[in-house]
Amino acid sequence: MKRILSILVLAVLSILVLAVLFAVNTQALEMRGDTIYFLFLDRFSDGNPSNNTGNIPETYSSDKSDWKKYWGGDIQGLINNLDYLEDMGISAIWITPLYDNVDKLNRNGDAAYHGYWGKDFFRVDEHLGTWQDIQNLENEMNKPGRNMKLILDFAPNHSNPNDENEFGVLYRNSVLQVAYYSNSTAWYHQYGGVTDWNNWFQVTNHNLFNLADFNQSYGTVYNYLSDAAKRWVDAGVDAIRIDAIKHMDISFIQTFTNDLVTYANSLGRDGFYFFGEWFGASAWAPSNSIDHKSIDYANTSGSALLDFGLRDTLERIMCNRPGYTMQTRCYVAKSCNQLKYRT
Repeated sequence: MKRILSILVLAVLSILVLAVLFAVNTQALEMRGDTIYFLFLDRFSDGNPSNNTGNIPETYSSDKSDWKKYWGGDIQGLINNLDYLEDMGISAIWITPLYDNVDKLNRNGDAAYHGYWGKDFFRVDEHLGTWQDIQNLENEMNKPGRNMKLILDFAPNHSNPNDENEFGVLYRNSVLQVAYYSNSTAWYHQYGGVTDWNNWFQVTNHNLFNLADFNQSYGTVYNYLSDAAKRWVDAGVDAIRIDAIKHMDISFIQTFTNDLVTYANSLGRDGFYFFGEWFGASAWAPSNSIDHKSIDYANTSGSALLDFGLRDTLERIMCNRPGYTMQTRCYVAKSCNQLKYRT
């Protein structure tokens, strides 16, 4: 059994990229002794079928045949399975974004089941639950003898697609703030998508694909993102995984992480923790490449980084292939398809 568990842990490390480059943050929450479980909330467990369809029934795949729509996993489903996770030795749960995403399907018929098309960072997405559900989750995770940590995926780089669906619309507690084509360059950068991935200005200021790119240097935008993150800290979040950290200026990350740590400490917390997603981050990144900048971010931004270099190495070892290829990725995807939806 121990050998099987060890193999499973290695598989999770490889597929879910849980290795982290070190970061200097003297006020960081201590998490080196934690076992982190990454949980794609919509794909985990349906604890409340009444919220499955959200505001638009077409966004839900009741037979789970459409991988680009909601399947029904929610906060209550996570609560129902905390004993199961605790029995596996899990002490920290990292979940996909909980804030409200766009309702409509995109031109390909895809829903925002993944959580990365945010439109209101101050509300809980209706497919996932309510603020009361989050309070119940926190109560259960922190009951005597359990004391689990909650890590929230948070995307301060962008809101939602600028050229389809709801066109970069953004709300604050249901109050409209802006839409992509109605704001000149205040809330959003207006440079279009990245066309040169070796151009640092484009990587940090252009849209990541078609996702409306926040102008974090604008005070109103910074306050929106900072206040939203603090709302989730108030709800009990212990750490944040910063999505697409590669695509934001380091000065924003430094200010953002410092403000959140200070805020958490003001609430009597034992620090706060951040780690970021920089696709391509590695200690072995060529010195003349953009990815080499990840070393500076890991050491000075206030956020650790996921170590994609180690992740890729583990995957190559597991798949017995000499290099990282789409074939390797397909091998892992096929393996993941054998996993069952937990009920």
